[in-house]
Amino acid sequence: MNILGVPITLVTGFLGSGKTTLINNILDQVGDRRDQIAIIVNEFGEVGVDHQLLIQAQEEVFQLNNGCICCSLRSDLAESLAAIGRYFEDNQKTLSHVIIETTGIADPAPILQTISLSPILSKAFRFDSVLTLIDCLNFEQILADFSEFYQQIAYADRFLLSKTEQVSPDRLEQIKAQLKEINPLADDRVFTVTEDFPLEQFFDLRLFQRILEPEAKEEVCQHCGHHHDHNHECHCQESHDHNHHHDHQTDHDGFMSMVLKTDQVLQEDLFLQWLDWLLMTTQGQLYRYKGLVNLNDRDLMLALQGVNVAYQFDLTAYRLQAYDSQIVLIGKQLDESLIRLAFSELIQMSAD
Repeated sequence: MNILGVPITLVTGFLGSGKTTLINNILDQVGDRRDQIAIIVNEFGEVGVDHQLLIQAQEEVFQLNNGCICCSLRSDLAESLAAIGRYFEDNQKTLSHVIIETTGIADPAPILQTISLSPILSKAFRFDSVLTLIDCLNFEQILADFSEFYQQIAYADRFLLSKTEQVSPDRLEQIKAQLKEINPLADDRVFTVTEDFPLEQFFDLRLFQRILEPEAKEEVCQHCGHHHDHNHECHCQESHDHNHHHDHQTDHDGFMSMVLKTDQVLQEDLFLQWLDWLLMTTQGQLYRYKGLVNLNDRDLMLALQGVNVAYQFDLTAYRLQAYDSQIVLIGKQLDESLIRLAFSELIQMSAD
């Protein structure tokens, strides 16, 4: 029983990156569990998920010859999920996991929003992880020609690097660095078509709601009075704003990430006003964001998780001010100066 909702793994990546190969690899390993797994694909003609059909049910729900249940996403994702739910209920089967495979040029945002913004669906289903396949051999060409690829990178929880054996170790490290610049929230693993991909690295990862990893709390340098972490070299001639320690922003064809930090405990009502302002100002531009924040009248730090305009707060195990507040924003053509200015005003108002 999935009390918190049936977990969904979203598998995305550009054409030829290995999405279908990965899914078939996983299905070959799950054994008797395969009849508890549902797969949603955009069109059977566009994928090769073992598509010889045994039976056809209503609402475009199919049982594949490997025992898995498959639904063709030809209309609305919500309808597809409802159809799958009815199928399992009518056949008295247990639904333990849903895998969604997108087309190569698909933007993951509408899929994520369908669940996040629906009170009914968000109770029945939850996103476990967004896994993005990265074709390392053709990485630069795809990045240069297709902006949709940036969106797949931006929404990823984990990068699965394919065709790594066809690039040099130095080139692989360069690709990892580029991915980290666009999306510092995601980690990476290697996927090789000749080897079984570990099931424990595919199912039940809980990466979508993973709390932002805290950074070491910065301290005041005795030599210059600036704020540094304990590994940071002191440069006394440099000018620092103590409210924005080591913030950075990177830009790739307009796609960017930026980090906001402060050691100031923030007024909760002011922070919520700032967050509402941020979402209003960056509509269609802010893709994902995560944070750890210190809010007044709280004993513990709060974790912020957001996709587009949908966000939530969760309690953490970190005591208040155990770490500085930090927020990572990922989006396209964000007005960095304006966002930082508004964040500085939030800090100042919280300090008054």
